[in-house]
Amino acid sequence: MKQAWPKIEKEGTDKRAAARYYAMVRDFFKATAEVWGEAWGNSDYMVTKPVALKAMIRVCADLTSSDADPEDNRIQRWRERLAPWTELIREFRNEGFYERFPAKGQIERVSRIHRELAKSAGIPPRAKQ
Repeated sequence: MKQAWPKIEKEGTDKRAAARYYAMVRDFFKATAEVWGEAWGNSDYMVTKPVALKAMIRVCADLTSSDADPEDNRIQRWRERLAPWTELIREFRNEGFYERFPAKGQIERVSRIHRELAKSAGIPPRAKQ
C-alpha cells in the first residue's frame, strides 16, 4: 500500500476521497459475501478470519486498480469476476487449512492466499507506483 500512497495523495485524502475508497471496499465485501455463500461468516470456514480478510483486501486493491468505475453495477460485476472463488470454498474449511496454505507465518500465509485468490479470479496484481 505504501507504493500507492503518492497516487492516493494526488487524488485527495479528504472526506470525499475517503468515502470513495470506503464504497469500493464495501462493494467488494458485498460481492465476496455473495460468492462465498454459506461459508461467509461460518465458523467452520476461515473465510472471515483475519488471515483471509487481509488477503481479500489485497485482492480488492488489485481489482479496484483496474475495475473501480463505473460504480453502477459494480457489485454485480465484481461478483461475476470473483465467482471462481466458489470452487475454493472447500480449501477454506478450518480443518486442514494451515496444511493447505503452509507458510512460516501469517505474513507469508496472507501473501500466499492473496496470490491464490487473485489467480483464481484472473485479477492481475497492481502495478507498482
